[in-house]
Order: sequence, then structure tokens, then C-alpha cells
Amino acid sequence: MSKHHLSSIRLLVIITVTTLVCVYGFGMELGYGIVIIPVTVGYTIYLNFKAAQAEKIESEQN
Repeated sequence: MSKHHLSSIRLLVIITVTTLVCVYGFGMELGYGIVIIPVTVGYTIYLNFKAAQAEKIESEQN
């Protein structure tokens, strides 16, 4: 597993735990802040996969 995919899995775990703790642990409502965080993490995961593909192509060329 590449470092980019591992990073994406870590981000998913962190955001899931954080959201669950905020919503169920502290009784917070799902507001804009908690909704924007997964969108940002999703975009970061997209960039990680894009970087992994670029790294794969680069390694195949060498």
C-alpha cells in the first residue's frame, strides 16, 4: 500500500472518530463546520489518489 493510500485511510479514520465524538459524545448538532470537514477531507483524499497515480506513472517511466 502506497503512502498516499495509507494517508487517505488515516484521514477517514480521524474524521469519522472526530465526527462521532462531537455528535454523540458532546451532543453537538451537525452544523456547517462538521459538514465542511468531510468535504475538505474528501478533496484531500482525491489529491492523494491523484498523487499516487502520478507517482506510479513516474516510476513506470524510469
